[in-house]
Amino acid sequence: MFTPDITPLMLAAHKNNYEIIKILLDRGAAVPNPHDVRYHAPDVGSTQEQLRDYQDIARSRSGRPKPSRCQSRSSQELAIILNHDPDEPGFVAGEHMKLARLELAIDFKQKKAIILNHDPDEPGFVAGEHMKLARLELAIDFKQKKAIILNHDPDEPGFMAGEHMKLARLELAIDFKQKKAIILNHDPDEPGFVAGEHMKLARLELAIYFKQKKAIILNHDPDEPGFVAGEHMKLARLELAIDFKQKKREITSILGGQSLLKRVLEQLNEQMRRLRATRYLLDRDLQYKQGAIDLDMGSLSLKPTDLCLSVYEGYANLDPAQISADEYNAYSGQNIKMAAREVTSARPIRMFVDTLLKQVINDLLEAYKKCNHAFHERIKETHLAKAKLEDMHRETTEKIAAMQYNILQLQKALADKEGNTALAHTRLGRRAQRIGAELVRDAPGQALYYECEMLRHSTEQLQQMLQEASASLRFLLQTQIQLEEDINVKMNTLKIDEVDCMVLRDTMDYHSY
Repeated sequence: MFTPDITPLMLAAHKNNYEIIKILLDRGAAVPNPHDVRYHAPDVGSTQEQLRDYQDIARSRSGRPKPSRCQSRSSQELAIILNHDPDEPGFVAGEHMKLARLELAIDFKQKKAIILNHDPDEPGFVAGEHMKLARLELAIDFKQKKAIILNHDPDEPGFMAGEHMKLARLELAIDFKQKKAIILNHDPDEPGFVAGEHMKLARLELAIYFKQKKAIILNHDPDEPGFVAGEHMKLARLELAIDFKQKKREITSILGGQSLLKRVLEQLNEQMRRLRATRYLLDRDLQYKQGAIDLDMGSLSLKPTDLCLSVYEGYANLDPAQISADEYNAYSGQNIKMAAREVTSARPIRMFVDTLLKQVINDLLEAYKKCNHAFHERIKETHLAKAKLEDMHRETTEKIAAMQYNILQLQKALADKEGNTALAHTRLGRRAQRIGAELVRDAPGQALYYECEMLRHSTEQLQQMLQEASASLRFLLQTQIQLEEDINVKMNTLKIDEVDCMVLRDTMDYHSY
């Protein structure tokens, strides 16, 4: 448990939590002192009688009067003044803040918006005045605000603390750590990217999340320019990358042919079963008939003088046959007709199977040729894209070499300027050691002073150019790395298409037997 003098405002101040301090101060919270908590000091609006009573109580307890809250404020009282006007008083704890325009500032941490169109004719925010939240949407959480000025105007002065920052140039630079633009196809007629110069944001539409963005142009039109990072990608050329239609059509044709052949195979198996049954019946009938013929032939060859003859002395009937000759002939004719009917029904199935096989093979060959054509087109376009990436990589390498040469020249020029600057300062310092009336502002002294100023100005310009050249070099190196990654992706694509896929497809052979 905290003592009564440890208020939420004091805790927020100790924790440097400026957001909570701002909310508490907006709601009228004040910073109490231990003296106020102990002696129950009156508020600012107390009457003279209450002040006298309070001083009497304080004098009786400690022997000397204690300062009131108005007379003594804690050194830990903190107020956040974003745009402070030195001509107006700052925020004082206990004053009423106009909350009419602070409706969206209650949840301080969750308030982030983009100041796009700032009106320079209107005054900035002064603590205690109306806070124009429409233009302070990104300035509330001031610790996390880091602005990148992409469209920098060199004719305008730099950003100074307390001024309004033109956030129209920060549309895509809110989270600047995640923003990295990749220009794949750089236009050599346009100047390269220099830190602070105008960067065409129209080409950054698809490059915000550059790590996850890798585009494959399969059907490239040679009459149109290559892909530039951030430009509109014509998704009509990604049909084979998103949904390889020809490959799916070939798979559909193969699966359809397999299904059709399976159904025909089932019909053929059923027809073969019936033919086997018919053949079995015919074979059995022929076997029985051959046995009867053999018996009749043996009986025909017997003679009365043969020794194998015997007289039957049994009681059973020697003529057990109960089937007439007409029934026998009808049975045999029925078996023959049934066999002929099965053979007749099997003949059209054979013709149907031959026709079906030819049709399926023709469909598969057509799909195979179309898919091969699509693969060849894809490989061709991938080769073109890889060649363009290699050309851009070569151009980027040349620009890197040129930029490194420029940096060396700038460093050499700076080194020369340092010697001249040191010489001018030394001469000017020695002339400043003159005594008495000799220390006059003559023409040589003025010339030395102007020379020092010119050297300082030129040195600053050279340093600025060196910084911009270094930033450009870093960007070019990053672009070179990205181009190398894209070239590796293209090489991997070619390896998959040419080596893996096409070699397997060469083994596919469709022909009818």
